[in-house]
Amino acid sequence: MRGLGVLLVVTMALAGALLGATGAAATAPRPTAAAGAEPAPKPQRIRVVRALGEDKLYYRPHFFLLSGDGTFGLNRVRWTRYDGAVARGTARAFVNDCIPYCAAGHIDRPRARVTLSKVVDCNGTPIYARLEYALVGPLPKAFPRRGGYSMRPLGADGKPEC
Repeated sequence: MRGLGVLLVVTMALAGALLGATGAAATAPRPTAAAGAEPAPKPQRIRVVRALGEDKLYYRPHFFLLSGDGTFGLNRVRWTRYDGAVARGTARAFVNDCIPYCAAGHIDRPRARVTLSKVVDCNGTPIYARLEYALVGPLPKAFPRRGGYSMRPLGADGKPEC
C-alpha cells in the first residue's frame, strides 16, 4: 500500500512539472514590434459642447442645456455608446411650459433618447457637431417630441468656430 502512495505522489509531481512547463510556454511574452517602430497613436477623444452657444468642449457630458433661457435640456445622461461616429445614450429631459410665465411654469420630465453624430475637426479636436433627441412621456402642448441642434462651438462673434 505504501508503494502505491509513493507512486501516486511521484506521478502527480511529474504531471505538475509538465503542466507548469506547458503553462509557462503558453504564457510566454509575445514578440513586440521591431526596434525603432513607433507605437500606434492613441485615438483622440471626441468632445461636444454642453450648452448651445458655449465654446468649452466636454467628453461624455452628463447634461445638455438646449435653450438660451434654461427652459429645455437633458440631464442624467447615461451613454451606452461613445467615441464612435455616433454616440447614443438615455437621459431625463426637463421642459418648462412657461404658463403663465417661465418662473411660474410647470416642468415636465419625460425620458429621452440622445444621439450625437457628425464628427468634425474643430481646431485639431474631433467634436460631435449634431445632437438629436426623442422624448417619451408627458410634454407641454406643441413641444416637439423629436428634434435636433447644431452643437458647433460659437466664437465671440456668435458664428460657429468650426
